[in-house]
Amino acid sequence: MKLIYSVLIATCCSSCLLLTASCSGSKSKGVGEVHATGVFTTDSVGYTDSVVVGKASGICSVSVMYPDGKESVLVDSVRGWIGAQLNVRDKKFNTGEDLVRFAVKQQLDSTKAELDAIMKDSPDYESQYDNRWNIGPMYESEKVLTYYSNSYCYMGGAHGGTLFKAVTFKKDNGESIGWNMFKPSDMDAVKALVKTAVGKDYFKAENDSLFEECLLVKLNDFPLPAMPPVMVKEGVLFSYQQYEIAPYAAGMPHCVIPYPVLAPYFSGVAADIMPKSVDASTVQD
Repeated sequence: MKLIYSVLIATCCSSCLLLTASCSGSKSKGVGEVHATGVFTTDSVGYTDSVVVGKASGICSVSVMYPDGKESVLVDSVRGWIGAQLNVRDKKFNTGEDLVRFAVKQQLDSTKAELDAIMKDSPDYESQYDNRWNIGPMYESEKVLTYYSNSYCYMGGAHGGTLFKAVTFKKDNGESIGWNMFKPSDMDAVKALVKTAVGKDYFKAENDSLFEECLLVKLNDFPLPAMPPVMVKEGVLFSYQQYEIAPYAAGMPHCVIPYPVLAPYFSGVAADIMPKSVDASTVQD
């Protein structure tokens, strides 16, 4: 099914980012909203298959909004990024369907090889491996496109793991932007804003002591997330992975800081792609 993002889409998309209640018991605000404006054309493709080895099995499902427009630096960049999320690199495919079928087969081949090795020593082993990917556009403006990948992996044990990744591309040249949207000299100030926002907006912590109780790190050592920031409708999204700064039960701590708040810290790289709500005079090299 081909889709053209010609109107504003605001869909509550829980598959974008799995969230749980905060450590204090109050639910955190979700960012799993897809906002797209523009004409980036995609083709919705998906494929699911499974394998059985003795009493164990594995399933793999991939769903992708695959760029189907004319060849361009942006389309090439997005397609390359999608392939990398699916662990498929340095291969060309005629269609998105070819890519997802290859990715599913590749994953199931790996699952079968692992289960075969386990069965040699434990022939009665029982488990159901589960690997899933959901990839698509998260935000689009006239100048940028943000794509997300939400993946889930279960290989036995108490629970599986979810990995959220996202990237913002500049439409004019297909280049990705991340931490370079901020001036290096202002990164400490950006980190302070992120720490405050995560504590108040995600964990709903009333003070630093309660905030620290939610974390696996000390507040004095609070880091910026490993995943580079991305642009979304409301501002810049900063997202941590499971276990990166907090226990599994805390989900994926994140925050969205409005563009005007971050404007003083934007670099020249970001100056020409920020929404009109940002005062260009505050963005400097």
